Order: sequence, then structure tokens, then C-alpha cells
Amino acid sequence: MKDQKNEKKDENTNPDDKKQIVEIKDKSLKKKKTRCSFCNKKTGLVSFTCDCGGVFCSAHLNAHSHNCCLLMKKKDERQKELKENNPKINFQKLEVI
Repeated sequence: MKDQKNEKKDENTNPDDKKQIVEIKDKSLKKKKTRCSFCNKKTGLVSFTCDCGGVFCSAHLNAHSHNCCLLMKKKDERQKELKENNPKINFQKLEVI
């Protein structure tokens, strides 16, 4: 008698509910699409990773196009190197003959 009641309850469940549960499980199993860290555009098959750790689309693959934090560090290092390697020279005025 109890088994018959349980079967009736299973028959009374909405088939749409079962489909929704399956769809939710399928969505959770899908891989997330990679997106550009700058414009949030889907990158698809072609994506570029930068040294700063971001993934970018073809429009933002260059460091200057996505405001890379490493670009500023590199610029500062280069400026320091130039200052050290090229000291400022003070020229004295030429004497008029």
C-alpha cells in the first residue's frame, strides 16, 4: 500500500521540474568562457595572456592598450638606468677670443 502511494507521488511530480534540475546540472558542468580582463568581451579561441596575469582579446593584447601595471614599472626602471648610465655634464661657456 505504501509503495503504491510513493509511486503516485512520483507520477504526480511535474516533468518540467525534472528538466529544470537537469538543465541546472548541465549549466554547472559547462566551462566558463574566457573573457577579456579589460573590456569583458568573450575571447573565443584566441586569447592572450600578459605578464601582469590578465587575459586579453586581440584589441587589448598590447601593454599600452590595457593600461598594464608592469608597463609603468618597466618605464621607471629604464629611466633610472638612463640616468645612471648618462650623467649630466655641465659645459663651461666658451671664452671669446
